[in-house]
Amino acid sequence: MSFLRPLALAALCASALSFPQTAPAQERRAAVEESKAPAAAAERRRLAVEVVEADGSRGHPFAVSDITHDSYAAEISPPRRIDGWKRPEGEPPLTRIRLRLSEEGGAARIKVVAVLDDSWPPDAPGPKYGPREKAVGTYLVREGETVSVGGLKSFGVEPLVLAVTQAKPEPEMPFIPSPARAVSRLKSIEVVSFLTEGAEMERARLVLRNVSPKNIVGLEMGSDGGVNMMQTFGPRPLIASGATYETETGSGRGGRELPGGGYEPAPQSDALVVGAAVFEDGSYEGDAKAAATMLARQKGRSLQFARVLKLLQDALGADGLDAPGSLARLKSQVGGLRIDVEPSALDELVSRFPEIPRDECRRHVAEWALDGLRMARGESLGLLEKVESAQAQKADGFDLSRRLEEVRATFEKRADVRRE
Repeated sequence: MSFLRPLALAALCASALSFPQTAPAQERRAAVEESKAPAAAAERRRLAVEVVEADGSRGHPFAVSDITHDSYAAEISPPRRIDGWKRPEGEPPLTRIRLRLSEEGGAARIKVVAVLDDSWPPDAPGPKYGPREKAVGTYLVREGETVSVGGLKSFGVEPLVLAVTQAKPEPEMPFIPSPARAVSRLKSIEVVSFLTEGAEMERARLVLRNVSPKNIVGLEMGSDGGVNMMQTFGPRPLIASGATYETETGSGRGGRELPGGGYEPAPQSDALVVGAAVFEDGSYEGDAKAAATMLARQKGRSLQFARVLKLLQDALGADGLDAPGSLARLKSQVGGLRIDVEPSALDELVSRFPEIPRDECRRHVAEWALDGLRMARGESLGLLEKVESAQAQKADGFDLSRRLEEVRATFEKRADVRRE
């Protein structure tokens, strides 16, 4: 039985006060409201976009936003591949399609974007830089109409057929109840307390204690509702030796979609299980694959921050740091950093987990090290963008060299230079 478990969304509610009115005022107000009625009705008629399958069935509807922007995107898998098509040499594979949807004059503006990603499979040799977008086409489609995206043929897949329909209000999914109890499979972790909260017992407050002599920097906990990993990358451990750690757990809303509409509530999990702990010295206890995930991600981050630190040190040591465009060049260099793992670093990671079959372990740690490399590249760009913003504002006393020295100090804390 398949259950949907999306993140719960928070909604803001507004309330209005009502005051007595004279009869003429009420008549004038009624006339104004009547004149607004058609516009209000049109505003309430929201649109959605559905994928039309080859057999005529339709996929999940994606709501069309009434705000025009390029950040929101629905993502879908590519259509069926064209028989005999061969990808051009050097071209990354098509991994997914993004649909950017906005309302325009009562119709749906659909921007179709191909996502090409050279990072899969993660353990394949060669440089990897991550996903990049390629525009396929833009369409204005009214309710009841369909459009065939034939431009996808150049990527080796059959045309994608999209239909615009009236959006229907989705039924509210029920809360997923918290697990009935919490248990630890680890000698290093003791469950101090586990208390359920909420009208439908949808949340729980968990307190753990680290009873080992080592600081813990990562934890994995799981139940039928999924797996959670808590991991710290800063100078402070997640749980110091002898200390406690308190967290609130909850799976949001979810359930099995019923054919006639609505949802069947998800069953309650028997237990929340603490299954793995990673220690500050790189050792671990518990599930090897969960530990491999956390250690590979940490390794990827430290490797990338060391690369960024090298670029930053070169920039600070070069002449013309204050010349126009120097910060933009540094950002471009950071943005162009690879996210694949050197074979030697990958071999070292794999050697830590002899209990996992070698080929499986290699793919797994390559994937999560790549995730850490990508994460650190994004964080580095974010820090440099803050410097760029301060430079553009020309704040009094702004000193690019000083600001980059501050950024370098941050990178030095995050980069494990000894392992690079």
